[in-house]
Amino acid sequence: MPRLAAGRLDALPVDRPVLLVVDGRRIALVRRGDTVHALAENCPHAGGPLSEGTVADGAVTCPYHGWVWDLTTGACRAPARDARVPVYPVVVEGGEVLIELP
Repeated sequence: MPRLAAGRLDALPVDRPVLLVVDGRRIALVRRGDTVHALAENCPHAGGPLSEGTVADGAVTCPYHGWVWDLTTGACRAPARDARVPVYPVVVEGGEVLIELP
């Protein structure tokens, strides 16, 4: 998978999602300490912008209807549904954040 540059780790706020548009894709980035998670921007439920959601307990909550998405797996935690938001592998090398997109 190609790795696409997503900026510097130290430029990302901790526990606050940000929107990144890379290679035509809208991606929500969430930094937790030195780890960065990347997931599709739009909530599968109603298209809410996850980059405007809140982060707690390893998950992001959609600002539209409160659906909660696991940052690591993309699984819906609440309400309990068999739904997922796409997640993308992220690596940090030399302070640079790189996203692996299919």
